[in-house]
Amino acid sequence: MSAHPRALRLALGLAAVAAAAALPATAEAAGADSSRTAVAAYAQGGDAAGGDFSELVLRAARAKQAEQPGLQTVTLTYNDSAAPGYQEIIDASTEIWNSSVRNVRLEETDGEGDFLYREGEGQGSHASRDGGFVYLDSKQMADEGFDPTRVVAHETGHILGLPDHYAGPCSELMSGYGGGAGPDCANSRPDADERAEVDRIWAGR
Repeated sequence: MSAHPRALRLALGLAAVAAAAALPATAEAAGADSSRTAVAAYAQGGDAAGGDFSELVLRAARAKQAEQPGLQTVTLTYNDSAAPGYQEIIDASTEIWNSSVRNVRLEETDGEGDFLYREGEGQGSHASRDGGFVYLDSKQMADEGFDPTRVVAHETGHILGLPDHYAGPCSELMSGYGGGAGPDCANSRPDADERAEVDRIWAGR
């Protein structure tokens, strides 16, 4: 990578991610019910929507890279004004991701942004494909004892294209309740495989 990589301010919204539906879909994505909101959640259970979510992000990344061959770093902007109680934690999550991967960069904005962070009580923390936002459930974190930085970094991982792996160990950021990643797990950094996958998604190859 050059010392001054070109950066693209990606106008996903992530509604523009939905524009990726115009691209050829994989067989798995083509068989998905397009009327169903894809939500990837920090919770126990099956991950029926997580694959759809990451497939959509992957196709959007490919579309943007195709527009500008040789692009080295894609910049995704976010607005966290609707999550005032988590802004320092979101800053920490942003630093974690920006120091972990090289082909995509997160940058805060006061404007609309490519995606939003919101906070509330109930519904469980999750990333929404159709709405282009990360929802942070303060009640879930307070009552169930999950590390807030881990939860924010995990949900941001969905925005970057990673699916859940609930059965994974604590060393995997995208694990949830399963395996060794219960409430006592405070690891908020992606492992080597997760870092490599995000860079692969946004590499344009």
